[in-house]
Amino acid sequence: MQNGKIAFLAFFVVTAFWGGFRSYGQSFKEDSLVVRAILDSNDLSYVYVFEVASVTDNRITGLNFYNKNLTTLPPIIGKLDKLLGINLRENFLTEVPEQIKKCIELDDLLLTNNKIAFLPDSLGCLVNLTKLDVGVNELKQLPSTIGNLKKLKRLHVSFNQLTEIPSEIGGCDSLLGLRCSSNKLTFLPDEIVNLKHLWQIYASGNKIERLPENIGDLTSLESLDLSYNKLTTLPESIVKLTLPYGIGVAWNYLDSANLSPAVIEWLAGYFPKWYEYQYDISEINKPLNGSSPVILKIIPGKDEVRYTLFESQYVKITLFFSNGREIANLESGYKSKGMHTVSLHSINCGTGMYFLLFSSEYHQQIKRSLFIR
Repeated sequence: MQNGKIAFLAFFVVTAFWGGFRSYGQSFKEDSLVVRAILDSNDLSYVYVFEVASVTDNRITGLNFYNKNLTTLPPIIGKLDKLLGINLRENFLTEVPEQIKKCIELDDLLLTNNKIAFLPDSLGCLVNLTKLDVGVNELKQLPSTIGNLKKLKRLHVSFNQLTEIPSEIGGCDSLLGLRCSSNKLTFLPDEIVNLKHLWQIYASGNKIERLPENIGDLTSLESLDLSYNKLTTLPESIVKLTLPYGIGVAWNYLDSANLSPAVIEWLAGYFPKWYEYQYDISEINKPLNGSSPVILKIIPGKDEVRYTLFESQYVKITLFFSNGREIANLESGYKSKGMHTVSLHSINCGTGMYFLLFSSEYHQQIKRSLFIR
């Protein structure tokens, strides 16, 4: 009797599913076969199409492959020409196919935390894209066609290996936020000053030696983080910026001897004590807005690191010898708001002075500690 009930229930579920599937029409069936092919190519035959797809007017308009262990995004993705958003975060993708250009209505492309080494030139065909999130990958360059993305509002490329932002970025007329922290940038392109709507730049943890001379033309800018770079001076035009959310210039090589009186006075508005103590450069070596978005503690005698986040974000914690040589990556990944603990028991190092580098897309912090073992 019990087996009969189970069989009837299974028949009911399959019939209802198949009936619903048939009611969507031919366009949906064709779209679903594309999604099925993507799942099968990644050994995800056990995942149903409805688990990852959103449907509007008989067409698949959204895909959520978050943390599905995808290793490939096959070219067939180009057949989803009504796709508005796709979430591919936390996977193992190494490339994005050229055929992505056929997803012409794509609005959100989320690729954080994969292993992508390059983006195709065809990315520039996605003229309706407003958000491109490709942080925490292995990118060494961005395609010059990125300048074709006239509707792009948010670009996140932090935690890659970029040595430059292409000058064509100046063509992204609608850009509001640029996050390019923790790369290998040595400069920001002069064309960035063409982005009249830009209100946020996070560029900490690079090797930036100079800023565009006309950076003051970014009159919409509200937040500018240039911490942990190699700046020795700031351009005169920077005094035109009001920056209600502050400027971060901690851990650069700024020297009052290289700054004009106008820039010194402007900095004094953000760092009053710096001015009060006759340009003591150590006063400006503090996080953006004078407060840290993380509390980082090394617990003596317990061989562990504790840190508290005030908002969820991607973090990386690296341990270094005192001479700057890297020992180990202690933590890497997207972490939720709250307190976290990292054990140091497995780290093979003896008594001595060490440095911890905490990095996130918003902030970097160095902590020095004496380990006794």
